[in-house]
Amino acid sequence: MLAVPALVLAALAAVAPAAAQLELIAPSMGTACNYMVFGTSAITTGATGTYDGTFGISPTTIDAVTIPPGLSSVPTQDYWTARPQVFGLVHGPGASADNARADYLAAYEYANTLAPTQPSPSIVLGGLTFDIPGVYHWSTPAYSAASSTINIVGALGDVYIFQVNTLTTGAFSKVVLSGGIQADSIFWILESTLTLGASSEFYGIAMCGTAATVGASVKWVGAVFAKSAVTMGDAVEMTDGNGLCAGAAAPAVPQVAPTVAAAPAAPVVAPTTAAVAAAPVVAPTPAAPVVGIPSPSMDAAAEASASLTPSGAAAAKARRAALEAPRWDRVVAAKNATLDAGRRSHIITRAAHGSKRAIV
Repeated sequence: MLAVPALVLAALAAVAPAAAQLELIAPSMGTACNYMVFGTSAITTGATGTYDGTFGISPTTIDAVTIPPGLSSVPTQDYWTARPQVFGLVHGPGASADNARADYLAAYEYANTLAPTQPSPSIVLGGLTFDIPGVYHWSTPAYSAASSTINIVGALGDVYIFQVNTLTTGAFSKVVLSGGIQADSIFWILESTLTLGASSEFYGIAMCGTAATVGASVKWVGAVFAKSAVTMGDAVEMTDGNGLCAGAAAPAVPQVAPTVAAAPAAPVVAPTTAAVAAAPVVAPTPAAPVVGIPSPSMDAAAEASASLTPSGAAAAKARRAALEAPRWDRVVAAKNATLDAGRRSHIITRAAHGSKRAIV
């Protein structure tokens, strides 16, 4: 049996994590991607704040949603229109919220059962840099200290899944993204609870086995889904970024299409068969007057009018005779010229055949 060189084994070991990472598929949120905050038992916000997305609750009724100054009327449908703080709808039990709840629970189960692809670092996440996409797992509570930073590095479309028993972040702590990775490609899968400290900054989609508590003045890009309650402090600023339904490949900034030179227009090729030129329009040749028959006088109309009286008839007859006399002279001259030309042609022809008769 041939021994495999140690160098080859090392190369294979280095490729294995990358291959596993390539096979990682982000959890499909289904219709839950339309929601930014979703609870199953209650949702409560502070007196102030900004939520650029849609709220949902199911199976508990919509009355369990508290957004000061309060939802003041009973809805006629399964949702309320936007509240002063919420730039979106607030859905209670019904087709939309019920389907979203089923979809996010399916996504939670999928992500929570994935096998880790990367070794688990310290439970103290503050100060760590994650630069290899994949699945990380902590079976015990993890946290970040106050004012600490969790760095996540990745390209657009890279996926990180953090399976954590419980996650607590300290006040003024931060999650910082770099390399082009988006918040909707980062999944925090909590076995139990998520607690974000006041004035902290957070990125990603959190799916909690129980509850989520967000401190005052937190800035969060992503979404939160909890199997029980979601509680927000005052002045929370939350947005779903590019929109969870856009998927991990959504660009962070508008993409400019490259300038492509327009293809030259194809030359117009003349047909191989020459086109038949249209025949020129030839003006009709006027019919030659019949020799020997005088053409009507241009004064015929005048003559016809004048012949209506005896004196006019005599004058017309005299004028016609005067016009026709020279015309007959021309006809006779033309006949004589024709006869004379024929006679000469006959004499010339006979001379060509040896006749010695002189031309008369």
